Amino acid sequence: MPNPILPTEDEIRTAARELGLTDPHGNYRPRDRSRIAAAVQAAKQHETAAAAPGGWSTAHQIASFWGELIGAGVDAASTAPLLAEVGRYLLETQGLRLDSDREETTSS
Repeated sequence: MPNPILPTEDEIRTAARELGLTDPHGNYRPRDRSRIAAAVQAAKQHETAAAAPGGWSTAHQIASFWGELIGAGVDAASTAPLLAEVGRYLLETQGLRLDSDREETTSS
């Protein structure tokens, strides 16, 4: 089974075309192939990480769960105690996850 992260030739060609790296015949320079493939691979890894709820920020996970509860017909007013418990659980098991890529510091 092929690795889903590794880009196919079609994905590389599509990316090269979207990046404007192809000639009039739709071909890219062989020396650019590894850079194009790396860009496609990085984009696929980013999409995979973003799609996994465990990689989401704490707020995003709670908001997503709230949306699912509302979508299932749960009254918005009755979700608050459940969301508070979900938040407590996430903080205990994962710590606070923020959208920022930078490390959060705690004053000593």
